[in-house]
Amino acid sequence: MSFEGELGDALPLSRDAWLAAPTDRSNRRSYARRLATLGEFEQVLELNGNDFHPRALSALSRTEEATILAYDLAASGEDIASLIRLLHLEGRHEELIGFVESRWPDLDAWQRDFPGRFGVGDLNLARITHAYRTLGNDEVFSDAMQRLQKNLMFQRSQGADNFVLLASEAYYHMLAGHEDEALNSLAQTIDRGMITRPRMADDWPVFRPLEGDPRYEAIQQRMIDHLNIERAKAGLDPVALDRVL
Repeated sequence: MSFEGELGDALPLSRDAWLAAPTDRSNRRSYARRLATLGEFEQVLELNGNDFHPRALSALSRTEEATILAYDLAASGEDIASLIRLLHLEGRHEELIGFVESRWPDLDAWQRDFPGRFGVGDLNLARITHAYRTLGNDEVFSDAMQRLQKNLMFQRSQGADNFVLLASEAYYHMLAGHEDEALNSLAQTIDRGMITRPRMADDWPVFRPLEGDPRYEAIQQRMIDHLNIERAKAGLDPVALDRVL
């Protein structure tokens, strides 16, 4: 249910599964992930301890702790994505590319290890691509864009269709400078159930240039409305754009 944005319904099921088997890491992760998506980052840390969730620490402006944890998880091989996401969200593009290039000599090597989960696009590659563009490395940016487009087109050709894939497509269109296509994909993403923090660009920095565009602001408000519906189902207070989660 959470994959379709029905987090308010999914949360108690995740909580019950965790309570039934509190030592089961998979159950704990599922519950924490849904709490985080609803913006309950303090609960995430209470549930897992401060050494568990870089996303929650970062959202609570505990950046140093988040960074240490993300690097530790990456070094162990347990979780590369959290570090990629953290560095991307904080605009630490040079550090992000330095990390990637220190371990993978080129994008062929990266994709051999991280081909992207089928059916949900490839947000890790999108974030790396964004970093190359920001750093002005046009050659690698162009290569990465071709890889990202090929990945998305293949997944579509195989019948993939969900809000995470749509989000990857929206990201690609923004990087390509196709704002109308990006807005169309983003609108579908939100209408299909994607939830972010109230200011969407806090989770998707690539969309910051669209802030102030009435079309974008309307999409963002629909997301906030959906977030508050799901929060209400879970017994949580509503949030607004000016509240930082």
